[in-house]
Amino acid sequence: MVYYLLEGVHAMQWFVSRRDGNFANNCGLKASLPCKTIQQVIAHASDGDVINIDGTRTSRDPNPCENWTELDLAGLAIRSYNTRAFLSCKTEGLRVLCNSRKRAFGGVSVDQITFVNTSLHLSDCSLKLNDCSFINSSVAALTSRYATESVRKNVQLDECTFQNNSASSVTIYGNSMVNLNISKTTFAYNKLLSEEDAILYLSDKNLHGNQSGESWFTSKYFR
Repeated sequence: MVYYLLEGVHAMQWFVSRRDGNFANNCGLKASLPCKTIQQVIAHASDGDVINIDGTRTSRDPNPCENWTELDLAGLAIRSYNTRAFLSCKTEGLRVLCNSRKRAFGGVSVDQITFVNTSLHLSDCSLKLNDCSFINSSVAALTSRYATESVRKNVQLDECTFQNNSASSVTIYGNSMVNLNISKTTFAYNKLLSEEDAILYLSDKNLHGNQSGESWFTSKYFR
């Protein structure tokens, strides 16, 4: 997985483990001393930081993230270690605002994370999802909103799965230049309960997309 590299920014590595973590003031800065909760590390996250989440035993008991507040960062990476991490927020989901007015602009990278009934909401962020899953969701899974026209955004989904959801899977809208690339991604057994929901909803007027070749999308609505 290629993460966003921000010029002039020294990224920190943070570690979270529900099994082995603790609440010490100095937790999270190394794998041998992880924090207990995601909330502990996001309180200190800065531009370009990497949050490593231990997936051990989380498939049956996902990491909670109910107290996640919207992060205003130029870049952020979230990835699993040891084994795939499962997250379940159940409330408003994970929200990240990428402020393009900052000197260094990046985006959000997520690698090998399974979101259980959990939303990922992005504002003005480029996005790279690799081997991620959104499952059993009654709320919109992935939403990207683009209001800033000055910087071209990229949305890339590689080997992802949207399965057993009852709300919109992917929604992209706004007024910006966006390149969309979907590769080896599966939408399966999703049952939409609302007329306003869609498996794939694209309404950005400057959206260009690529899926298995040169297939271009503009204002696409797919149920």
